[in-house]
Amino acid sequence: MEGSDRGGIVAGFSHPMSFWSGAAAVTVGVLLQLPMYFNARHQHFVLRGMPMDSEMLIGMVLMVVGLALVAYGLVVRSPSGSSGKPRGTSIDVRALDGARISTAHIRLMVVLAVAIAIDTLKPYTFTFILPGVAKEYGLSSPAHHVLGHAPVALLPFFGILGTALGSFVWGYLGDKMGRRASMLLASMIFIGSSACGAMPAFWENQVMCFIMGLAVGGFLPIAYSLLVETVPSERRGQVVVLVAGVGTAAGFLLASLSAHWLIPLFNWRVMWFLGIPTGVALIALNQFMPESPRFLLAMGRDEEALAIMRTFGAAIVEAVPGEGEDGMPAMAYSSSKSSVRELFHRPFTGLTSSLVLYGLAWGVVSFGFIVWLPTDVASARTAIDQAQITAILSEAAVFSIPGAVFAAWLYGRSAKVAMVFFSATCAASLGLFAVFGSQITSDSIVLTTLLVVLLVSMWGSISVLCPYSAEVYPTRMRSSGAGIAAGASKLGGVVALALAVLAISPPSLTGAAGVSAAPMLAAAVAIAVVGVETARRSLDRCPPRGRNVESSPVAVR
Repeated sequence: MEGSDRGGIVAGFSHPMSFWSGAAAVTVGVLLQLPMYFNARHQHFVLRGMPMDSEMLIGMVLMVVGLALVAYGLVVRSPSGSSGKPRGTSIDVRALDGARISTAHIRLMVVLAVAIAIDTLKPYTFTFILPGVAKEYGLSSPAHHVLGHAPVALLPFFGILGTALGSFVWGYLGDKMGRRASMLLASMIFIGSSACGAMPAFWENQVMCFIMGLAVGGFLPIAYSLLVETVPSERRGQVVVLVAGVGTAAGFLLASLSAHWLIPLFNWRVMWFLGIPTGVALIALNQFMPESPRFLLAMGRDEEALAIMRTFGAAIVEAVPGEGEDGMPAMAYSSSKSSVRELFHRPFTGLTSSLVLYGLAWGVVSFGFIVWLPTDVASARTAIDQAQITAILSEAAVFSIPGAVFAAWLYGRSAKVAMVFFSATCAASLGLFAVFGSQITSDSIVLTTLLVVLLVSMWGSISVLCPYSAEVYPTRMRSSGAGIAAGASKLGGVVALALAVLAISPPSLTGAAGVSAAPMLAAAVAIAVVGVETARRSLDRCPPRGRNVESSPVAVR
């Protein structure tokens, strides 16, 4: 495989010319969507009813061709000097757990924090653009029901549906084609789908938002799988959750601050165009994002795996079967037996079911209660209007950074306790909204305080969910397991938004809080009962013990 060694990280492609040509074509194609948008500045960037011009159509063609070239450059692999079959001796990947945090680790953490921020940015964008979307297209919303008009909830519904399906699909692909290749392909699709901001018709917005969701949905399971497979076990929990918390908080801060400053100047559409610079930044940082050594060993690409392990400061030693911790050989394992169905079979049945419930509960809170909070408060006719609640959300988001530090500290001490603590706190906060909703929204100080607690616990919940789901599964199904949990968190949003689309959404702030609190409390109980501890344990000791867990080690030279 042709490649290079930049900054200590192997950063090659099977066909680099194809990848970079495709990346350039996709980027140019998206930029060609901008002229019509800027030409509408005299009508405050309202594009409804305008036909697509020739530049936009040429851009669409470039994006399709570019994505095909990118996929060819990533997916079609040349042999790397290894047949992929067991042979020779075995490489003990526990050496990665014994390494120290290095510059290579820090670079990877920065890149994946950007990916997580992008994943968070897009869903939370709906919180701030829905009023503008409803106004431009004359759509029905909870605050302004318009008989016979389509509900504005269709836009976030298709967007979040895309992220749910994307989490499942990219989680599976991460186990088949690799963590890094999957991330880069998803990133390029994400850049192309930023054209959503220039779509004149509402149905076009729905289609592009769905495609954007498909791409963004892959970031979380891949990012966390790659992180847990490279960070030393002693610091793995703290590092991964800190990256998750910072990335999640950064995404919300970027969404809220961008909405506050940009929407009044450039209309709601500008929020989708933020995908261009953020996506390009992620591609530019790809040289610091290696493939997982565990995945490479499992696929027989031993030379690449050894080079990356050395970059991360791992000592290369020969493994002796039977001498792993708890009698389990701590080595890379073949991914050929990976099956999504295994996630719901023993010994993973209870654990997977609990993580799915946890994800569904979080999605209901994040994409249901939080997304509709500005509208619900405004419709309650309190002293706080929609603009003020948006500002309060932005102020509350400032506390997300210290919240992320606390989540990382707690997760490092006990992953299971962290999972239960944040979900229970989130449920308690929602319970207060359900019982004292009208009194809370009448006082901005009380509302801000409770929102701080709710948002920090909510971000803490998602910050620990995806890393935890990546740790508790073996290598051959790790990305798929993380994808199931991440997808479930988005499906909770699909359920909440489907209710809004069908005009049977909770009638009030208190109703929405009550509906959101119940599953979150149930998730806390479920994890407390069947969860396993992963803090400071080698990845080979984290999966539940039972039959079919990690079969024979892969022998590589």
